[in-house]
Amino acid sequence: MTTTLELAKSVEQNLNDYKKLGFEMKQACLYGVDTDGLIALGYQHNDIYELLDGSDVADLLTVYSHVAVATTGWASPMTDDEMANDLPPSQHKDRRRVRLVVVADKDGMASVLRFSDEPDRVVTDEGKALGSLADALMEATNKAPSAKPWDFLVGDDNE
Repeated sequence: MTTTLELAKSVEQNLNDYKKLGFEMKQACLYGVDTDGLIALGYQHNDIYELLDGSDVADLLTVYSHVAVATTGWASPMTDDEMANDLPPSQHKDRRRVRLVVVADKDGMASVLRFSDEPDRVVTDEGKALGSLADALMEATNKAPSAKPWDFLVGDDNE
């Protein structure tokens, strides 16, 4: 069985190699993902939180085993200085351009990111991510029904 992290790595590699996602995406993208890592673009939006706010994630999870979200932005290093951490990453002197892909279902999520200055280096996280994006995606996946439509198709005609 494929783990969510393995699936996330496969999806991110596909988006990197075949879809040629760069580090300056105009819109965040929401994809449906099957268990083999094949993806289908579902929705796009200028604001990732608005993309995750409606029923789109739940709708995709009625058809696909997972969803993936891809977005780009700025990242900055965390420090012990709380004042420095309050500075938006886009304004930080050590900012770096980043592309993030998060794959999720009702049971959890995993993320893969790349920095534009090290595009061959992949950084992964298996469900330990915290913050507003992780919260928004988990809330969106929890709107999906627990059972898939095909769960009811198995059975004997005589039952």
